[in-house]
Amino acid sequence: MEAAMIAGHPPPGVYMGKGLKGALRIACDNMGIPLGGQSTLYARACRVLGRKPDFSLYREPEAPPAVFDRVTVGKPRGRHARESRPDWIVQIGDFMSLDSLNTHIPNENLTGKAKPAYLADIASGREALETMENEIAKAQGYSPRKHITLGNHERRVYAFEESAPEVAGMMQHELEGIFDGFKWGRSPYGQYHFIGGVGFIHCAINRLNKSYGGKNAETTIANDAVFDHVIGHSHVKREHRAPKLGPSQHITVVNLGCALPWGHVEPYMYHGATTGWWWGIRDLTISGGHIVDVSDVSMMEMERRYG
Repeated sequence: MEAAMIAGHPPPGVYMGKGLKGALRIACDNMGIPLGGQSTLYARACRVLGRKPDFSLYREPEAPPAVFDRVTVGKPRGRHARESRPDWIVQIGDFMSLDSLNTHIPNENLTGKAKPAYLADIASGREALETMENEIAKAQGYSPRKHITLGNHERRVYAFEESAPEVAGMMQHELEGIFDGFKWGRSPYGQYHFIGGVGFIHCAINRLNKSYGGKNAETTIANDAVFDHVIGHSHVKREHRAPKLGPSQHITVVNLGCALPWGHVEPYMYHGATTGWWWGIRDLTISGGHIVDVSDVSMMEMERRYG
């Protein structure tokens, strides 16, 4: 089914609840607190309708700066996954900020001279993921499937190599090695990963090869899409359901917000900039190829439980 939907042809019965193995509860937590330049989101599948669902998830949106302690923020994420025991752990992208390759800040100016080295970013990312994995490993008999949909921050590595062919493959080897070492699957930036007929992607891409943006991006995506979406990227908690012609036809788009510590806004937003960011976890229930329920847990609550 996933192959068919990636090709843009949903298999027969997806929107009528056929071809799926039942409902599943997904807890998407943008709670992936920044781990020295990382952030993460969880999603978990729970028992629904008296039977075990197919899988569950956990996700990571935009990465934070490297000022946060990786152990302090990594343990709550891992503990949350360990206690909820999702069948799947999915990171939605921007697990690492990768400020070393930030092209928006020239290397020659004052801020640019303070950029970390690329290998420092890699070491930070590895430590962040290892901290979370160590907590998950404490759950006996638990071995979830894991996947990351790479975001625009990870894409910086591939873009840099494109402009410096002498190092082609060397830098992405370091990045991908972080996830390979802990047996994470991965999707390139802009490619969907389907779970239960719902598409997970860092940000939806339009015909001009740009991410859908603006205050009503979720509405536009829902109007254009042919399957439900779970997205990140903009740090905003939003949900939109667009009715379609036909019996019980609709498309739902859920924006997960961000996984930064409660109240943190990145410095590139300047002083007093309009953000509307939200920090926390979003629990999703998926059934019949659709998102049918969404509930939220703020980062403030996550810090109270696991901090």
